[in-house]
Amino acid sequence: MLEKAKATYKYGFGAIRCLMRLKFCAMAAFLLLLAAAVSAAPAAPEGLRAEIVSQGVMIAWDYGENGVEFNVRRGSSVGDANVIATVSEKFFTDSTGESDVRYVYLVTAFDETSESAALGHVSLVYPPKYDRPFTLKIVQPVKRTFYYGERVNFVVEVESEVFDKLEGLKAVLSHNEMGVVGNFALNEGTKQFTLSLTLPSEGEFKELSIDYKIYASALIGPDGFSETLPLNFVLSPQKEIDTMRLATNLLTVYGPFIVLLFIATTVAFVGWRWSLHRKGQSDSIRLDLLGVLKERTVWKQDFFRRRVSQQQYAEKERELQGRENALRAKLAGKKIAPSKKNLFEGYRKAEVEEIYRLFKSLSSQKSEMNKDSVRTWLLSRGKSERVAKKVTDLIFEGKGLD
Repeated sequence: MLEKAKATYKYGFGAIRCLMRLKFCAMAAFLLLLAAAVSAAPAAPEGLRAEIVSQGVMIAWDYGENGVEFNVRRGSSVGDANVIATVSEKFFTDSTGESDVRYVYLVTAFDETSESAALGHVSLVYPPKYDRPFTLKIVQPVKRTFYYGERVNFVVEVESEVFDKLEGLKAVLSHNEMGVVGNFALNEGTKQFTLSLTLPSEGEFKELSIDYKIYASALIGPDGFSETLPLNFVLSPQKEIDTMRLATNLLTVYGPFIVLLFIATTVAFVGWRWSLHRKGQSDSIRLDLLGVLKERTVWKQDFFRRRVSQQQYAEKERELQGRENALRAKLAGKKIAPSKKNLFEGYRKAEVEEIYRLFKSLSSQKSEMNKDSVRTWLLSRGKSERVAKKVTDLIFEGKGLD
């Protein structure tokens, strides 16, 4: 048994030693293969450089071997750069970047077995992109109808948010048949082109309409841009004044001012005339009032000197007082009440006294007589026709002697 155990231990230990030798051999073979692979990796590109071109950013590098390809990486930093293209040439143009963003570019070479390291990187700001950096707008002339041989000033404005970046900005005026007919000059310190041009004469150009085109071009860095602005005009064989159109334009522009001026002038004139009329009326009323006051004074003196009776003075005083009140009301701007008519206007003093006496004596007998009988009785007593009529009117028509 002991001999058998020793034999088993001997053969088992030998097997283990064999296995250990095989493991060391495998590891050695792996290390040899790895060293061979490392020694066969492509060399890294050298001389990496970048520049801005019209399409974006161009990356170029130097490499002496053939049969390899290159991975171009881009990112905001070296650590996050990702492959954006695989090329076989020694350059690449990046046209997919975002404007005004700083990028880092790396390039590595690779073949079927391995990829090289990146010896260095380049960094730059991606250039802005412009689809239409500027446009054109016609400023003058506003009208679209001209006359043969007329001198016209064309003014074109350049609308651009990057006007300061435009280089070599120029423009021409062109016609399909006549070709370039004029070169625009850029006004100093402005964004406008100006071109003075004499339109064709009737003998040179028979058509009634003429089509022009304005071509403008400029550069922004390496990129070139252009814009076209079509212009269409109508040519008239005679320079006639459109009176109706001129009048319409004048009325449209100046009509409201003319109406306002007319209204203001009318109001001022009416106010002036009304003021003069009011002042004239006031002066006339004051003169009339002064005359009434003077007449009242004269009648009062005549009454005190017994030149007129009390009845005559009372009637005249009542008349003059009414006139005075009416005149004072006018001066105060109040409505004037109609004055009572003088019943004895046109009668002599003696006739008034006689009418008054007869009225007093006969008015008590009104119920016993009629108008004709009273009138006949007065005429039979030698009274005049006008006295008889006045007495009967006072008695039977209810006028009375207030």
